[in-house]
Amino acid sequence: MKSITSHNLLNRIPILSITHKGLSAIKEIVKIAPEEAQWFHTVEPIVYKHSPNEIHLLLSEKLYIPTQNTSAAQVDTTSSMMMDFYRDLQADYEDQETVNQKLTSMTCWCHSHHNMSPNPSGQDDLQFNSFIKLALDQNQKPWPNNVDF
Repeated sequence: MKSITSHNLLNRIPILSITHKGLSAIKEIVKIAPEEAQWFHTVEPIVYKHSPNEIHLLLSEKLYIPTQNTSAAQVDTTSSMMMDFYRDLQADYEDQETVNQKLTSMTCWCHSHHNMSPNPSGQDDLQFNSFIKLALDQNQKPWPNNVDF
């Protein structure tokens, strides 16, 4: 995929990458979801010495899918659904350190636009800004120490 904008991340050009297996998983959830659907990816940022002005953001092949309320125009996960999602992660990984690492690197929120254009909606902008504000309020630092910004 090629970005249609000139967005930069800390003066770096973001290059979003996903494996064929990961893209197939997205296509499958969109295919089987009767309305909108949402999911998360973990993200691994990589800066290559041969392209220091770029940051490669590798999305996980695994989709993290919380319970959700859906309609043709929106998708929502309540606080209690997110708590259940957290408990599911604890059951999947058992080790609390691994659960925390997964949550910290789960910085890509995605959703389908069931029968709408793929362009961000006003609601998408509000949601994205809400995630940014929450991350700033919680002083989250999602990038690992091995990426020098």
